[in-house]
Order: sequence, then structure tokens, then C-alpha cells
Amino acid sequence: MSIIIAISNVAAKLVNADQTAVSIVSDCLSYDVESAKYTAGFKMGTWNGKKTFLKYPDLVFEAGFVPMVKQALTDAGIPVSVHDKRVPVEIRADEIALNGIELRDYQIRAIEILEREKRGVLQVATGGGKTEIAIAATRRFGLKTLFLTHKLDLVRQTRKRYHDRLGTHAGQISEGEWMPAEITVATVQTIMAHWTKIWTVRGSKLDGAKLEHVETTARGMTESDARRYAKKTLKMVSIDHIEMKEDMTEKVRTFLHSIEFLIVDEAHRASGNSFFKIVQECKNAYYRCGLTATPLMKGNREDDLKLIAQTGDVIYRITNNDLIQLGILAQPRFRFVQVDKFPTPGGVYPGKLDYHPIYRIGIVENEERNKLVVRETRSLVMEGRQTVVLVKEIKHGNILYEMMRKNGLKVEWVAGKDNADKRDAALNRLRTGEINVLIASTILDEGLDCDAISGIVLAGGGKSKIALFQRVGRSVRKKKGDTLAKIGNTARIVDFIDTGDIRLYRHSGERFRSVHTEPGWIIDSIESIANRESAQLEIAV
Repeated sequence: MSIIIAISNVAAKLVNADQTAVSIVSDCLSYDVESAKYTAGFKMGTWNGKKTFLKYPDLVFEAGFVPMVKQALTDAGIPVSVHDKRVPVEIRADEIALNGIELRDYQIRAIEILEREKRGVLQVATGGGKTEIAIAATRRFGLKTLFLTHKLDLVRQTRKRYHDRLGTHAGQISEGEWMPAEITVATVQTIMAHWTKIWTVRGSKLDGAKLEHVETTARGMTESDARRYAKKTLKMVSIDHIEMKEDMTEKVRTFLHSIEFLIVDEAHRASGNSFFKIVQECKNAYYRCGLTATPLMKGNREDDLKLIAQTGDVIYRITNNDLIQLGILAQPRFRFVQVDKFPTPGGVYPGKLDYHPIYRIGIVENEERNKLVVRETRSLVMEGRQTVVLVKEIKHGNILYEMMRKNGLKVEWVAGKDNADKRDAALNRLRTGEINVLIASTILDEGLDCDAISGIVLAGGGKSKIALFQRVGRSVRKKKGDTLAKIGNTARIVDFIDTGDIRLYRHSGERFRSVHTEPGWIIDSIESIANRESAQLEIAV
């Protein structure tokens, strides 16, 4: 008798599985727990340090794993069939067309594959129009849709895009607002903020040395949660009485159960617990789609499996090189600049210092390195490129901002603490040429859509391949008009090879390898320390 995989919208179950088949599936869905080596069970040899997404004793797992599980059993020579218990939804099947643009062939193909497969990740390189794919699929299906993201900026951009492309006012669940509609754009954070219970708490609170009796509200799924919240966050010394004032969980569940088409934007972030909880509650989302340029790049099997669990594996790819060859993306050309060793306090060997002080000394406060950042930025501006300098820390942005101002660059600096209006205004000044340089924190890693950017300086280091691809993607929008005539359909990206500490050096090496191995990306030059004299850095500090 063959094994049966019974599948619903969110879960699947093994039927007729013997112990051999169960072991195969468990191994297929297992991952190493990073903290296992610190546990008593692992040290004593009673636990192998692995966990699995197969849940015992019911033998249930997330529906996104069905193709993986079926393949693993088939490869082992075990007959298997899939019994689809999902209730199909009737799609409107409108013509795939949007206002103001003509969809490209690969975008139409992505929608056709999603319609056929019902679920999966669409891997679309940054600049490939993944939001347009999602909006066109929304029109095609005509279903109640949730577009789920993690950033307020992306909510605003996406709602505007829905209006421009469909003439539809999409609902909004963000900024504390709960305004769902047939098409809703929402942040994970606001859904989770509403997915709770509100408790009335009476007790005592210190006001200076004076003990006051107060009544306030606390949030928490259970009474214990609310008590902890009241004591830790609201600083209550004692609690005399607590009772539930409002239960908002049913409102959230009712909304999520109504969704028939789920779109998870920047799906590489979907391994977070909040993403996972929301997606699993969309029990009637027959169609579900993950959108990302960088799936399965974290190098962490647990995160990769969580992504597949929610939306399924990658079902369609359009790569950087594909879009470069089509002329849709600019050709990115890289320059790497080697950075010399740096002094440490008391001449301590860098390896004896923790990473955070080394990052501060070797990158944030490294005067010679910052001079190189300013030099390279100035060179890009002189070439006629509107340039974004990306940093990781506020202090680094402040230092570079002052240095660039002293060196005559028209520069502005935005960080995560700045509101969306300020960031949008700064981008507009870069777009119009009022400034030539925008220093930005990682707040602009995702969702930044500005085709005026043609230069990137990666001043902040780091090792994440996902972050690298996102940051490079800020500059590769197709160039047009005067910009195209001046610099061609190209982008220039400057990065640094930090030699002063083995950890910084390894991070540089990982970024270099990512660039070197990505088809369509070109390394133009590598400037070594030997080819540069420090005295040549005529930079004001």
C-alpha cells in the first residue's frame, strides 16, 4: 500500500507510513539547532542537536514541504500519492494587464506558473518588477488578497502602486490602523499588535518615592503575559486586580481566515516567528506567493525550511544576469579598495578584542578608511553619478556626513530614526540633483525605488549575501535620459577589503566571493595598499 500525503492549505499529513518512511521524512525536514552544543542533552549524548518540522505523533508537517517530502520518499523507492484536501477557489481570471505599463514576458510567465502551481516563491532580481507581478496576479485571480510586508515604507509604496496600476484603493493594516479591504497591504508588526488581549490592571506604581494606586491597561495573550507586561513595561510594583477588558484575537483570526490569496513580500525575512504565525493562520489562502530577490541565501537550514514551509519552494527565477541581458537592469561594475591595518588601544592584538569594538575601531572610527570612502564617493560624483553611501551605524553616518561636507560634496544623511517623509524628501533631492550624495543606514536596504542612483559606496562592511544583493540592487535600475547619455546603462559599486582584523577580512572575502561568482556582475579593479600612498589622500577630516 502506498503512502498518502493528505494536504490542506497550511498543513499536510502522512497516512499509512511505516517507521522507515517516517524516518526519511523526519530527516528530510530536519535541521541543526545552533545552540544545541550548549545543552546538557547534547553534551551527554542523549540528543543529536537536531529538530524536525515533522510533528509527532500525528505525522503532520507544513504544506509547503509536500514536494520535498514526496521527492524524498520517491527517491527511496517508496510509492507515494498526494490527496489534495484543499477546497479550490474560483478565480475571476481577468486579463493580465495593468494601468500605465506593459508587462514583460517573464512577468506574465511568473503569474502563469503561480496560477498553475498555486503556491511557491517567485525569485525576481531587484529591479525586475516583483511588485507589478504581485499586483497583476491580484487582478488575474480577483480574490481577497493580503500583501504582507515588514516595513511601513513598503506599505505606502505598495498601496500607491495598487492604486496606480489597478485604480483600487487598497486597505491598510499599519501605523496602528486596522482598515482591511478586498485588497489589504499590512505590516507584520501591526497585525501582531492587534493580535492580543487588553487587560485592565489595578495596582501600585512608584512616582519617585511616593507609592500611588493606579489603573492602567496591559497587553498580553494570557493573564500571566499581562502581569509581566504591567510590571516590566509599565513599572507597576504590585498588582491588586486584573481582568480582561478586550479580546482582539478573534478579529485578527477572522480577517486572516478570509484571505484567499496571500503575498509575502521580501519573503527571505519570513523565517521570523511573527511572519510564521500569521501565514499559518491564513488557513483559506489557496494561492500563496513569496516574493524575494534573495531566497535561501542565509546559509541557515532552519530559516530556509521556514520559508519553504510557508509558501513552498522557488517555482520561478529571473536572475540579475537575465535582466542585465534583457537591458532591464544596468550593468553593475565593482571596484574593491584594500584598507591597511589600524592601531588599537595600547597596541593590543586585534584578535584579543571582541567584534563590536573592532568594528568601531576598524570601520566606524578608522580615519584612513573613512578618507578612502570620501575619496571614492567624490570620484563617483565627478563621474556624474548620483551616489548612495551605505552605513550600518549612526555614528559612522555622522562622521562621514561631516567629512563629506568639509570636502565640498552636496550631501544629506538619513537614518532609521528619521520619518518616512524626511527619507522621501532626501531621495527626491538626490533624484533632482539638488544633492549628489545620500548617506543612508540600512533602512534603505529594501524597497528603495530610485532610478537616479548610479553609484553605491558600501562603507559599512558586513558579510550577509542577502544584504549585499539588496544594496547593489539600489543602483541597477535602468538608466534613462541624460543619465543614460552620460554614463550609459551602468552602475558603479565600491567596496572595501579590510585587512586589519581577521573577522573583518573574512567578511570582506565573503562579499568579494559573492560578487565574483554572480553572473552578470563585473569586477573592474582592485586597488591594493601597495599601489596607494597615504599622503595621496588629500581629504579634510
